[in-house]
Amino acid sequence: MKFDEGMPEKFVELEKLSTQLNSGFGQDQLKSLRDVKEAMAVQALSLGGNYIANFTYGQKTGGVLQQLWSVDNMLWYGDGTVGKLDD
Repeated sequence: MKFDEGMPEKFVELEKLSTQLNSGFGQDQLKSLRDVKEAMAVQALSLGGNYIANFTYGQKTGGVLQQLWSVDNMLWYGDGTVGKLDD
């Protein structure tokens, strides 16, 4: 799976994708960009894609309910556009 912060030429868009990693019970702040990419790759492949364009990622704190009920309120996220790009 390839990830790109831009939109390459000849890219065929399939669907927007948004992923968040936080179980609420684990050490999710110890997760990494690699974990985000792995989760997004699984989703993209299930949609028939081989490329994620306009890829953005980061960490943020969860919402109020998550902060009340969660041991760990740190949330990893990734967004992008799943599609196909022939080599």
